[in-house]
Amino acid sequence: VLAGIESVCRRSKLNLLYATIAVDENNLPLEMPRLLSEPQADGFLLLGAFVDETLVQLLGHTARTVVLVDAYADRMQYDAVLSDNLHGAYQMTSALIARGHRHIGLIGGHAQAYPSLRERREGYLQALRAHIRSVAKLQSGTSGLWHQMLDKPDSYLETSASAIFVYSI
Repeated sequence: VLAGIESVCRRSKLNLLYATIAVDENNLPLEMPRLLSEPQADGFLLLGAFVDETLVQLLGHTARTVVLVDAYADRMQYDAVLSDNLHGAYQMTSALIARGHRHIGLIGGHAQAYPSLRERREGYLQALRAHIRSVAKLQSGTSGLWHQMLDKPDSYLETSASAIFVYSI
């Protein structure tokens, strides 16, 4: 994402100054970069940040353009570029199911997680719900497990995950 933004800025003869915002485990800012308060910046692209009250107040004192990139704000309206996290996770989970995976784990995405992680979790759950009827008939009747080779009921039962869906902040 950053390389693409930099490429467009270069072609447009714009300078791109880059600074990170340190965040906690919930993607809330811990401290603000000096760049946000310096007058030479004409605008800001905020990547992957959750715009909290402190950041809203800091940005509210400027007439400069603010665009969020995979970032979220509860209280203020900003232009934003976002991924379709829900649909992407749904497609990925569905693709794993279509390839025969039946024990697909999800790491992360608790109910209070960053919005994009919650969206991915919802896409994952929607895909499982959509496909559960088709995969349930392939389970071993006695154990509820799946055979390593779905079309060969005499193959070993799979007792570990066949795929893991992983994402992180």
